[in-house]
Amino acid sequence: MNKAAVYHESIDNLSYPLDNNSLRVRLITAKNDLKNASIIYGPKFDFHKDPVSSKKMEVAFSDQNHDYYSVKIHLKDPRFRYHFLLEDHKANKYWYNEKGFFKNRPRGHECGFFQYPIITDWEKYNRPDWFNKAVVYQIFPDRFNNGDPSLKSTKLTKWGDKPKSDSTFGGDLEGIIQKLDYLKELGINTIYLTPIFSSDSNHKYNIKDYYKIDKNFGDLKKAKELVKKAHEKDIKIILDAVFNHCDINFFAFKDLIEKGAKSEYKNWFFYEKLPLQTKLPINYVTFATQVKSMPKLNTTNKEVQNYLLKVVQYWTKNLKIDGWRLDVADEVDMNFWRKFREQVKKINPDAVIIGEIWHSARKWLRGDRFDTVMNYPFNWAVLKFFAQNKIGVEKFSSLIVKSYIHYREDTSQVLLNLLSSHDIPRFYEYCDNKEQLKLAILFLLTYPGIPMVYYGDEFGLKGGKDPDNRRCMPWGKEENYDIFNFYKKLIDLRKKESPLHRGNFKIILQDEVNNIMAFRRKFKNKTAYIVLNNSHILQNIEIDIEHSGNYRELVNEDVVESNNSSLQVTLEPYQGKIFTHP
Repeated sequence: MNKAAVYHESIDNLSYPLDNNSLRVRLITAKNDLKNASIIYGPKFDFHKDPVSSKKMEVAFSDQNHDYYSVKIHLKDPRFRYHFLLEDHKANKYWYNEKGFFKNRPRGHECGFFQYPIITDWEKYNRPDWFNKAVVYQIFPDRFNNGDPSLKSTKLTKWGDKPKSDSTFGGDLEGIIQKLDYLKELGINTIYLTPIFSSDSNHKYNIKDYYKIDKNFGDLKKAKELVKKAHEKDIKIILDAVFNHCDINFFAFKDLIEKGAKSEYKNWFFYEKLPLQTKLPINYVTFATQVKSMPKLNTTNKEVQNYLLKVVQYWTKNLKIDGWRLDVADEVDMNFWRKFREQVKKINPDAVIIGEIWHSARKWLRGDRFDTVMNYPFNWAVLKFFAQNKIGVEKFSSLIVKSYIHYREDTSQVLLNLLSSHDIPRFYEYCDNKEQLKLAILFLLTYPGIPMVYYGDEFGLKGGKDPDNRRCMPWGKEENYDIFNFYKKLIDLRKKESPLHRGNFKIILQDEVNNIMAFRRKFKNKTAYIVLNNSHILQNIEIDIEHSGNYRELVNEDVVESNNSSLQVTLEPYQGKIFTHP
């Protein structure tokens, strides 16, 4: 037995509550190393007898190096203690708990049981139920649609020209209102807007006035109209909160520049010394490095926290929005996010809170801060596999499993999955052909999590690094309605088929030679099988199924008859199929 590979902790993704009296427990081991794994458990305060309940664990996931065992355990008393009995293929047995491995069963309450001391309400972590069915559409307002040319106070770049870092094209809130029917037709039910507050840039991530809608986008009345009309069409609105940094002309920073050590806002920011040097090289901390227009806010400061919480309260109440996306969320004070959550959920318990974190986000997803995060590890894996062909199906499957198992299952089901965004090159930029893009779209819309469509991706819009990834929406010019209709169909299928938006996840086939992958999603008594051919040749394959009979193929609307416990599938190059039992 490879003892060094065995790992468990009573926290986060390895031990978490499912309801008031049940735990999901996971155990990590070396791949194919164990013959059996069981959990032996009982109430925490039964000191005078060992845990007496026992349950066999099953391998729920595997990657290239590890097996991930899983089990659900239940007690009337929601205070658990447990340990594991492990058996390898040579019939060696070991007991495993917090104090290590034992050949003989450890006994007594001080022997080192793993413990889950108590299940509390916040640990059950109830997210807004509507978000499970969300299909999010990200809009960069300046590049989406110019609905009111009279608003513009600066000279505009011609719509559709190649963008530069300082280009302004004239998109606005009225332009979004005019396209709500278009978004509804596509199947979108949630819009995420990059910042719409007063700023001198085209991206608005350096906010000058947190209480004003940017004049080039509209005003408070227009913002209210957008939310109201979106809600009438059952479309939710999520705004972007930029609380890590502000604009150099933000009132508090301007005061610090002018008054130096005498400024009442001197503790709102970070700097080497006063007075501030605003010409490069600057002597104050900013977003990234030496971005002089974006001074970093000191969010540990109570005055800064109170100011930002009032901003949150103002917009959540006045606009009746449905959530916030939090920019550079990992650099903002952790305690501030707790207060932020309390404030938002008090006003709208169904509001969703999405953090922008590009790496492991477990400590932000424990029920007291965010509901979910943008899933950039997903983006990296699908880019390398579907577009660039730099990894094979085994590595891809391993990356997907690691990403999925990294969080509680209910968290993995709501991670915001993306092919493109305003911060990375567009996915289609890296594809050799349209079929590669469509295969990635099929995976996006069938894999666990919340799919996000970056404006223009549905028309096959390309674009390299910023600012090229922020091209104008190609209304009436370059629309690729084949891709649009494919998105529309897959979005509709995702909404209608419960396994595709709520089902669990299990990989059932990975063929490294032929670059074929299949996975299963199951919700209650309904199962969907997704098969992907990420190769340039036609493939005939066989997948295992749970029930015999006729299966519906949802993309091409065919009927396929199974053979006992298997299904014969023919896949064109870069084709994916979805099968369900009638």
